[in-house]
Amino acid sequence: MFPDVISADGKTIVDDLSKPPVLPWATMITYRRCGDKEFLRRCYNRYVKNEAFLIKERQYEGLFFYSSQIDIEKDDYLHARWESGWDNSPRWDKPIVNYWAIDLNCFMVMKYRALAEMAEELGESEETIKIWREKEKNLSELIEKHMFNEKMGYYADTDKYTKEQSIVISPASFMPLFIGIASEEHAKKMSLMAKNENKFYPGMPTVTYDDPAYSTDYWRGPTWLNVAYFAVKGLRNYGYEDLADEISEFLLDLIYENKEKGIFENYDTKNREGLYWHKFSWSCAFVMEFILNK
Repeated sequence: MFPDVISADGKTIVDDLSKPPVLPWATMITYRRCGDKEFLRRCYNRYVKNEAFLIKERQYEGLFFYSSQIDIEKDDYLHARWESGWDNSPRWDKPIVNYWAIDLNCFMVMKYRALAEMAEELGESEETIKIWREKEKNLSELIEKHMFNEKMGYYADTDKYTKEQSIVISPASFMPLFIGIASEEHAKKMSLMAKNENKFYPGMPTVTYDDPAYSTDYWRGPTWLNVAYFAVKGLRNYGYEDLADEISEFLLDLIYENKEKGIFENYDTKNREGLYWHKFSWSCAFVMEFILNK
């Protein structure tokens, strides 16, 4: 398992939970720019071990879930919340440990793609490359089969035991569009969610505007630029350029209006103000993504 936190001085280590498996994707972006195969080999060997950990500890019936570790006496599901990175999101108001998470499973598809590409670059056997490609394909099919709510028209976190689907809709529901595994029919239904003013239009909030839990409390409504970007890029991937442009322009205008203090951790898109920490690194990174990487 990759630990959640290791401080620069090595004195603080949080190793009872992890974080979403996005490192292989990031590694391939780095490798394409630097071409350092020694770096790639060092990373690949560790990602292979990490994949084995995820299969053993975070998979049920072929799909993945965040940490199931809890404090029974406190009924404390914080490990799973923190591991997801969505902290206090309404997604997890019902115990997260029972859910196959839509974003996690999409991150795993990205992980398998990256592992296959690394294996090719490093001269691994055709059989090894084939295994990674098959895992990517099989997981993609399971997401489409089990994690789309056909009646309501959105990708949903899904109870791994009962197969009941969550009624909470978030930008994570657009992740199958971001990674390109959604059917055209499912993508169209997600585009309807994106342009619905009661759902996500125009600010791509972290939970739909009409959700009873919607507020300005951290992950319970404010727009976080990272997950908003994934959703908008997903819409672009399926040809919904005008809609993607409208959401992007709305968010960039909002960021510009609040520029005097900096770029904020997240944004209240109803009252048009920045919230929480006002010098936030990944928000800065995703402002650049919105501008440069359409």
